[in-house]
Amino acid sequence: VNLNSHGLIVGARIENYLLEKIRVVQVAEDERSYHIMYQLVQSPMASELHLQGMLKQLRFLNSSSCLTAPGVDDAEWFREVQHAFITLGFEDDESQWVMYNTAAVLLLGNISFETKGEGGSQVDSASMRTLGMAAELLRVNEETLKNSLTTRSISVRGEKSVMEQKPSEAIKAADALAKAIYG
Repeated sequence: VNLNSHGLIVGARIENYLLEKIRVVQVAEDERSYHIMYQLVQSPMASELHLQGMLKQLRFLNSSSCLTAPGVDDAEWFREVQHAFITLGFEDDESQWVMYNTAAVLLLGNISFETKGEGGSQVDSASMRTLGMAAELLRVNEETLKNSLTTRSISVRGEKSVMEQKPSEAIKAADALAKAIYG
């Protein structure tokens, strides 16, 4: 963003870069994932986003021992992000959409699956609430979200078949959805 001497935006330049989508779902031991994820957990919106007190429980973040960073106040940085949204002219519903989707990404990582029948999977009972919260934030039907994680559709010669996925495949589907939403 280019500013004039009065601090007003006079131009901008966009640089394309490769977003490391793997960092959404997998973090190295001594690194943090994307800053906004930690900021949301520490933000005043954390309760609304179903993230209050969840920092150590979020699978996409807790694989690293680096949940906090020296000299970094995630709550303060979140306020700066909110200010940046305002400065850039985002409407409230647009910035809320970003926050809701990012929080949903974090919740997708906490959905667990168990075997159902012969080779299928279902969301385990302990994760049903998390599934519901993620669906609420994404503004999608809970059953639709559940089915998108536990089944896959295959079209053969114009005929669509729905196949159940194993629990390990459902976890991969949740991870893939999280990466797609974030990236």
